[in-house]
Amino acid sequence: MELLAEAPERTLFSKTLVYSQLTLRLTSYANGCQRNRVHKLGLFAAPSSRLCSQPAGSQQDGKPKPLFCSPHAYHCQGEDRWCAIAVYTDEEWENFCKAIGKPSMANDPRFATLLARKENEEELDKLVNEWTINYSAEEMMNIMQAAGVAAGVVETAEDQMDKDPQLKYRHFFWELDFPEVRKYRAPAGAHFLLSKADIEVRRSSLLGEHNNYVFKELLGMSDKEITELVKEGVIG
Repeated sequence: MELLAEAPERTLFSKTLVYSQLTLRLTSYANGCQRNRVHKLGLFAAPSSRLCSQPAGSQQDGKPKPLFCSPHAYHCQGEDRWCAIAVYTDEEWENFCKAIGKPSMANDPRFATLLARKENEEELDKLVNEWTINYSAEEMMNIMQAAGVAAGVVETAEDQMDKDPQLKYRHFFWELDFPEVRKYRAPAGAHFLLSKADIEVRRSSLLGEHNNYVFKELLGMSDKEITELVKEGVIG
């Protein structure tokens, strides 16, 4: 089995990702095809639901978040628009400073080292926010990524359902017909794609929708027996 995913140096693992890969393997075996099949797995699709980016300078469990050791979300143009940015190395820090048009800040004693940036975290976050507010979250993400700095839009539900090109490409959301609510889009897309098998997402069953099939066809019960069970409240 080949996993088509480019793993970065800082690979993220979670129980959710493990479960998804296990499901992928079981699906392959269940279809009787263990070889010559390519599986495409979005490496961060599974654990992404377990993550959240916090605004710069925020705290979690009463403790300040390490500066640039995990993503900080910075305010961008528009109402409640944010972009998460993370700098992990000194080289990335230099690239970050160049990207925001302040290359000299890379050697500023207040921010030249990780420890210095941590000690002056509030001041640095303020400077970064003053710059990011001039750009949309999407522009900010592209600027940072072009400079080799990890960044991503903190997406709203609308972003994910209507604008995210990766989710659209992977057909992550499915439009389903449901008798009681008509059409709706379900976030039930698979975390993996199979090269030799299509994936179909179907709506859940209504309560009692398959009673006749189960009780008559599978169990061989008569209409009279089923009617009696309904009257007694055994089935609905």
